[in-house]
Amino acid sequence: MAVLCLCVVSELAGVWSDETIKLCLYLFLGLLPVDHRLIHDLANIYTAAVADIKRTILRVLETPVCRMLC
Repeated sequence: MAVLCLCVVSELAGVWSDETIKLCLYLFLGLLPVDHRLIHDLANIYTAAVADIKRTILRVLETPVCRMLC
């Protein structure tokens, strides 16, 4: 719950550090294998993101996607 609050606060403040990006991303990707519909939200987030966030998403995306397929 603290991670979710941190994500919301960071988004509202407009301040995203590498650590807050990863915290929110790992929470989201942890839910991805459970609810495959979230991949559409991830696509929307990815297309709207700046280059640093896109790189972070691409670095950690392989494992959750593999879990979706198994």
